[in-house]
Amino acid sequence: MSKTEPLFPDGDIPSTDLGKYQEWLAENAKYPEGVTYPVGGMCAESGELLNDLIRIQRKNHRLDVKVEDLGVETWLKFVDEGGDVLAYLVMFCKEMGIDLSQLAAYNKAKLTRKMVSGGFYRTEVGG
Repeated sequence: MSKTEPLFPDGDIPSTDLGKYQEWLAENAKYPEGVTYPVGGMCAESGELLNDLIRIQRKNHRLDVKVEDLGVETWLKFVDEGGDVLAYLVMFCKEMGIDLSQLAAYNKAKLTRKMVSGGFYRTEVGG
């Protein structure tokens, strides 16, 4: 079973243009203006992910948790919380007057600079 099967059991994975998602959310999300609500929401949803991760670490007696360690129910919860983080990120972008593609382009340039200087990397431990 692929990991996307619980989300889309018929195998038809719809494509969502993030620009259209941002427009849709801007039209439909109701929250107080300003960056406080979106930033607080991102932190809260990220905290929920972290709490679940800590529980898995304790249960497995390991610090490293991989996708393969997650059961379907936990994987779905992580995807659900990740979607909530995305929604708050979109609200944050709206309040900042930028769109997701601009944020991604800016971040890519920043990370590229860090990679060149050796400051951003992924290590494989225990390969």
